Amino acid sequence: MFCHNCGNELPEGAKFCASCGTAVETAAEEVVTEEVVAEEVKTEAVTSEAQTTEENTTQERAAEENVAQENATQENPWTATQAQPQPAYQPTTNRSNLQWFSIVIAVLFAFQVLGNIFVGLRSFFGGIASLFRWYGIHWAIIEFVTAVLSIGAALAALLVAATLFSVFQNWKQEKAKKCFTLVLGGSVLFALLFLVRTIISGVNYYSFSMYLTDGELGKLIWCLILAGGATVGFYLLAKNEGADPAAGGYAVAEELKAAPASVKEVLDTVMSSSNKANPSGETNIPNQPTGTGNLQGATPAYNNGGNNQMNGALKTDRSIWLYILLGICTCGIYGLYLMYTMERDINIACQGDGDETPSFWVYLVLSIVTCSIYHYYYVYKMGNRLQRNAARYGLSMQENGTSVLMWCLFGLFLCGIGSFVGINILLENTNAICREYNAYNNL
Repeated sequence: MFCHNCGNELPEGAKFCASCGTAVETAAEEVVTEEVVAEEVKTEAVTSEAQTTEENTTQERAAEENVAQENATQENPWTATQAQPQPAYQPTTNRSNLQWFSIVIAVLFAFQVLGNIFVGLRSFFGGIASLFRWYGIHWAIIEFVTAVLSIGAALAALLVAATLFSVFQNWKQEKAKKCFTLVLGGSVLFALLFLVRTIISGVNYYSFSMYLTDGELGKLIWCLILAGGATVGFYLLAKNEGADPAAGGYAVAEELKAAPASVKEVLDTVMSSSNKANPSGETNIPNQPTGTGNLQGATPAYNNGGNNQMNGALKTDRSIWLYILLGICTCGIYGLYLMYTMERDINIACQGDGDETPSFWVYLVLSIVTCSIYHYYYVYKMGNRLQRNAARYGLSMQENGTSVLMWCLFGLFLCGIGSFVGINILLENTNAICREYNAYNNL
């Protein structure tokens, strides 16, 4: 053993150098420290080299994958598009020219429905009155025939109006032939019945000569133009959009057999809300904040159907007094606005219950066509749906659709006051559910 300071040889077991006095243990520790440091440096160098090698390998693999993906994209240009996340479905509000044409003609035919029902009822009661006159049998027969022809024309016009309204709601090219067949058949039947009724009403049964006033002749010409315009316009616009309404020709017997199913399909479309589901069959609900309400069961969410989409809080300030006062001032228009907001908000707050309140436009058209009979069915369904969904929001509602309907119908015998009570039930219950919905969503 030698002293690391002066180099003199040290005896075995010596703790200090005899020449310089350097401690032998300190020297040994420093040697060990140097060896440890050297070993650590060596280890770090090896680790760094391994990391560098691994990074190089990873970069090479990534480069190879990029090259392979670029080659695949060049071979199939759809690969890159399919790899990207697809945006959520957004229901479109753009309607085709055929749909706008359909709703205009549907409204015109709806007025024909009302007019022919009025004439039919007038002729029917006129026929009954004629039975009590000495010359009544002759005129009673004429009145009854006119009533039958008028009601038949009304039903034919209703078929055309409902078909065109279904086209406005949910137009698909594959439905072109079915819808055109119904429009064509309904228009021809309507024009034929109206023509026969006009001829019968214009015959002078004493001289058996034809006498038509300018008003009757004008109505006849207008109805013929309307029926022809509906058929020709639908055909041309459908062809312009790439659909062939007369594809495959027509076999009258087969078309008559298929007519009931086609009519049922049209009525189902009219009774359902437009744009109810997306093509994939999935419901896409916009993100919404988590609230603090007392909602139970299914989570309320914004409806994804057409006019029912909105952002912000639902309306909670509906008042029966405003309904009465503004309804009088606006000749009933404000009442229609309240029905629109109730339909919209009920569909939003009650979404997920397996039901769907038909849109306001369905309510408006069918109420006109049925002389307000559909209005009572509509408020009855609204009342029932509100009561069913009350438990979801921790509410208890005693009134249901039957309560609303009874007040609206039998309240007519109370100078019409009962109908206001029924409407007030709907307003209050809708406000209550909308308030809970807003609280749940922090709106």
